[in-house]
Amino acid sequence: MMNAGKVPSTMIIDSFYLPPVALLCHLNSALSILINTEVKFAKSGWHNRCKIAGPNGPLLLTVPVTGGRGIKKPLKEVCVSYEERWQQVHWGSICAAYRKSSYFEFYEYLFRPFYEQRFDLLTELNDGLLQAVLKALTFSGSIKQANLDEITIVAGTQDSVINAPTMLNQRPYQQVFQHRHGFLPGLSIIDLIFNEGPAARAYLSAVSQ
Repeated sequence: MMNAGKVPSTMIIDSFYLPPVALLCHLNSALSILINTEVKFAKSGWHNRCKIAGPNGPLLLTVPVTGGRGIKKPLKEVCVSYEERWQQVHWGSICAAYRKSSYFEFYEYLFRPFYEQRFDLLTELNDGLLQAVLKALTFSGSIKQANLDEITIVAGTQDSVINAPTMLNQRPYQQVFQHRHGFLPGLSIIDLIFNEGPAARAYLSAVSQ
């Protein structure tokens, strides 16, 4: 986990499904992002899960994978399962959560396509969604999947590896159902994007200092 202070120019991250706000705080000032797909799939982590703020409170969305929870493979080999209609469920939940947010209509086009087409590998889905997130945040750096040599070199020279993003003191921002549940921290980055829009990047900069 990265220490507080200056953000390294190159960051190494796992491939996450619509990652938490905390991860983007770390990436906000990076010039390049390397995605490590060599790690083992974590059944209880954020590789195939995200959390949003629904009408009834926090809601976990999980992408089903072939082999289920007992899978023991490198992340790059994990396949998405379509035995369930999870895409319709996830997109329906996202719409129910954020249709009334201030900026949903401005960014919907970036995310909807990922729930209308199939992806064989979990990393293909995750990396495509991360590209959409970074576009919404006007991130101008580079992003690519890293090979083992690149990971070894960068990890050995910088405090730059993030595999379990956390944020202890997340500043509140306006959320759709805040009047019901209060501010809910630790949510997917889409919560910040749909609620704060162009101000999301400034928020990330402020909380990462």
